[in-house]
Amino acid sequence: MKQSELMRWGGFVGMLGAVILIIGAIIHPPVEDPTTIVTQNWVWAHILMGKSILLGLIGLVVIYLKMAEKAGKLGLLGFLLAFAGMTGFMFIVYFAAMVEPALAKEAPALLDPNGALLQGLLGIFFLVTILSFVLGFLLFGIAVWQTNKIKWFGAALVLGSFPFLYYLVDTTKPELIYNIVLIILAVGLFGLNRQVWSTKS
Repeated sequence: MKQSELMRWGGFVGMLGAVILIIGAIIHPPVEDPTTIVTQNWVWAHILMGKSILLGLIGLVVIYLKMAEKAGKLGLLGFLLAFAGMTGFMFIVYFAAMVEPALAKEAPALLDPNGALLQGLLGIFFLVTILSFVLGFLLFGIAVWQTNKIKWFGAALVLGSFPFLYYLVDTTKPELIYNIVLIILAVGLFGLNRQVWSTKS
């Protein structure tokens, strides 16, 4: 298969990942507490988000490859940080799907932001992941804005990631806010991957 065809199919995979992310965000409970964490909606929302990240990593690679010559160092740094952040989030969402429901039933105190679990290495991992994700998509979104004819794709990447910074200082914000910004991010990624998919060899 030609490289151009691989790129196109990578774009298709990225579009599929964006659609799955939107579905996951829609079914995700609007609040996070021990009563919602044990629901099937919580579990399936995070399973879908994990799958969407896996597909989205492929989409992110082909998006970068398409714009690499024009994106410069800013685009490369943004891509690397966003890739690392998405990889970290894959662990976080599967942790939320597989581990948090059991903790919510047996040891809900461990899920407290000030509890022993999140004040240790896991909390540091969450912090580094969020910072990498936000800074990566901020820089990558700026690079897209500078190089892409459709400017709002870049704006969507920034708007769909930047609000996660607030999670570092206030974890009590309704999950609905983050679900909305995830949809914005997914729409931007869908549009960029569609551009790659639409490119004829």
